[in-house]
Amino acid sequence: MSAHQHTSVKARFGGIWPVTLLCLGLISPTFTLAAPAGTSSTPKSLETNELAALKAEIQQLKKDYHSRIEALEKRLSAAESRLHSQPSTTGMEYAGATATNTSSRSANAFNPAISLIMDGRYVDYASRPGTGRLPGFRYHPEYGLDAEGFNIGESELTMSANIDDKFYAQATIAFGNDNGETQTEVEEAYIQSTALSHGLTAKLGRYYSALGYINEQHPHAWDFADLPLAYSALLGGNLKNEGMQLNWLLPTDHYWEMGIEMGNGGHFPAAGNHNGLSSQTAFITSGGDIGISHSWQAGLSWWHGKSRESLVNNSPWLFSGDTYLNALDVVYKWAPMGNNKEENFKFQFEYLRSRDSGTLSSDGDQPQPYTAQRQGWYAQAIWQFRPLWRTGLRYDRVHAAGQNGESWPEEINLTSSGHHFSRVSAMLEWIPSEFSRLRLQYNDAISGGYHLPGQTPFEDSKWTFQYTVSMGSHGAHQY
Repeated sequence: MSAHQHTSVKARFGGIWPVTLLCLGLISPTFTLAAPAGTSSTPKSLETNELAALKAEIQQLKKDYHSRIEALEKRLSAAESRLHSQPSTTGMEYAGATATNTSSRSANAFNPAISLIMDGRYVDYASRPGTGRLPGFRYHPEYGLDAEGFNIGESELTMSANIDDKFYAQATIAFGNDNGETQTEVEEAYIQSTALSHGLTAKLGRYYSALGYINEQHPHAWDFADLPLAYSALLGGNLKNEGMQLNWLLPTDHYWEMGIEMGNGGHFPAAGNHNGLSSQTAFITSGGDIGISHSWQAGLSWWHGKSRESLVNNSPWLFSGDTYLNALDVVYKWAPMGNNKEENFKFQFEYLRSRDSGTLSSDGDQPQPYTAQRQGWYAQAIWQFRPLWRTGLRYDRVHAAGQNGESWPEEINLTSSGHHFSRVSAMLEWIPSEFSRLRLQYNDAISGGYHLPGQTPFEDSKWTFQYTVSMGSHGAHQY
């Protein structure tokens, strides 16, 4: 106990004296005025004796008070001496635990939260799988079908932390197996502001664009084992952006959010080396509740990117020009009384439309004008019918048209006539906890997939068994 604590003890007992003297001063006249019944006054000698007795008692109280304080101070000094010279085991454990906890909190304040998402699957096709190409579509060279049999999917290592009171940072590294080779990619690596006012948020670095609804979701958050055809055919997967995003949450009772993005345009469907900003995005999202059990969200987004000699479907042909994308998304959710733990339902719809305008060239030949329009949409419903079980059904469709009437070489997979492709997917999954999931999914390309003579369809009926586990910290998903 410190000297301050000594003073507190003295003050606690020292405060008795003024109160005691005051009380005695108030009480003493009563002894003088009070008299036995039948008498009118008290002899002077009796008053003198009573005063003397009171003074003696007061002196004794003083002595007792000082002696008690001295005794307490001695006990306190002895206890402090024992604590410093011979600390007890309990004291050591407590002090050690306190120091450890303090040190841990200080260290964790600067350590990132780390999570590892592991994905694996078994795939079986009804017949030999095709190339995954959709005639009439420019596709991402790295996009293709899953290999048959057992293989690891895309696993992700994510680190995130608050840097200081101004910035938050996150980095996600993806790795997987591609034809026996390990592929590693930086999916996201950005900083985000935390201290801007008026609902503004800024993001800098590489991040998933806010185009559409699924695009910002990582694979482990998908409701199915694969993306809808509209995303794979028009975007080549998730659309990334390297640049800046400015987001504004409007200060209104109703939920409104809007934003813009500016980037280098180095990712499909844009490509090539650019000087300055070559892609732009604009988006707006609104949503709200309908009573206690229902909620909704809807969004509109627009994207433009420039391509400078981007490879067309792994062929010698190059595309140079502009690509424009428009997207509409609608999401509806239901949970009884707002409790989604036991049962919930989600309906999701997205429509994407793209337009290419530019030229195609090969081996230094004269560039030829090229324009194309493509569109795709999907609708899906997910029902969690028991706390650990979910099932879902999805229908998706894409259509290529308006290839400016040219008969392009077969090798670039761009034909002049329009084609459409559709698919139905059904899934059932068991979710023991928020950190693990087992999923069984069936895809059926019901149109058979238009394909050129002598080529296999883009996809046949397919079974997929998938497991996904999460280790470490796990942040909340979007609406």
